[in-house]
Amino acid sequence: MTEPFAWFRYQWGDRVYHDSKKWDDCQPLYAHPKEWVGLTDEEIIEIFNTTTLRAQAIQMTEAKLKEKNT
Repeated sequence: MTEPFAWFRYQWGDRVYHDSKKWDDCQPLYAHPKEWVGLTDEEIIEIFNTTTLRAQAIQMTEAKLKEKNT
């Protein structure tokens, strides 16, 4: 994976950019996007087996993808 070329954090609602991680809440910026990590078949089956509502399934899917890609 490539190293971040800069860092940013939200300060008073605006993004503030830095050349290094100056605070714990800074998030990395990459020159090239990270490779997307999708859900496995097992993860998809698990989500649909544990939810009864479509909205729940969508929320769980979003949460799982966020977890895998951040």
